[in-house]
Amino acid sequence: MELELSHIRKQYGKNYALDDVTIPFTENIFGILGANGAGKSTLFKILTGNISKYSGDIYLDGEKTDVCKEAFRRNLGYMPQEVVGYPWMKVQDFLEYFAVLKGMPVRKKSTQLEIDRILEKTNLKEHRYKRFSELSGGMKRRVLFAQALLADPRILILDEPTAGLDPKERISMRNMIAEESKGRIILLATHIVSDIECIAYQVVLLKKGKLLGCKKPQEWLEELHGHVYELMCDYNEMEDLQKRYRISNIRQEMNGLAMRVVTDEKLSGKNISMVEPTIEDVYIYYLEK
Repeated sequence: MELELSHIRKQYGKNYALDDVTIPFTENIFGILGANGAGKSTLFKILTGNISKYSGDIYLDGEKTDVCKEAFRRNLGYMPQEVVGYPWMKVQDFLEYFAVLKGMPVRKKSTQLEIDRILEKTNLKEHRYKRFSELSGGMKRRVLFAQALLADPRILILDEPTAGLDPKERISMRNMIAEESKGRIILLATHIVSDIECIAYQVVLLKKGKLLGCKKPQEWLEELHGHVYELMCDYNEMEDLQKRYRISNIRQEMNGLAMRVVTDEKLSGKNISMVEPTIEDVYIYYLEK
């Protein structure tokens, strides 16, 4: 399966939320990174039909999605960033409601078997009759992920799937996403760079509506090789260094502060060492440049 965005533009007044974005997606996990206002949410809203594009085309296996609307929607699973669900609604009722929206006959045994399968996959079977008001934040995120999996869609769009989760729940959610990637296109937008680094096949960088690139994590890292340094300094030097360089991390050591610097300059000195880049360094380098 291939999903292709071709020259997508979305304009609000004089400003472009997306400006000539072309990306081919194949079966795998694509991490989408960008600051607030980069165009991630606009991209997802266009794909899910919540807003219309200004210009450009979206293709599913070579056919325009404007032509194959129903087939495209049947293949789509969407996990929103916001937690939806009425406080009094039970998990079972919530999934039945979304099953109906996806055209699944709720009274049929096949639909109930599908709900059972999804509850098993997301470790929610014992919570199926709990109300939303009784669920933890992590459970609510799992329920949203569960409804996205209903009807076995081949395209999953996940908006901040690990937002607000503690480290253990984040790892659990990441593992579930990775397990579901076989035979699917998964688009995952997040501000948590480590989530992307762990599971993404390719990383998409968006900045102010423009596509900076769509590459494998290792390709991004190789591009940044020689641009990341660690500087040892004291507290008196910290403010000046923060003004001069892009800082991706500050760590306290016994003999002062270790500052991770991302720069185009060639640095050398007694307290300076070149280090291997991370995706977080890539994010800082390109999006704050």
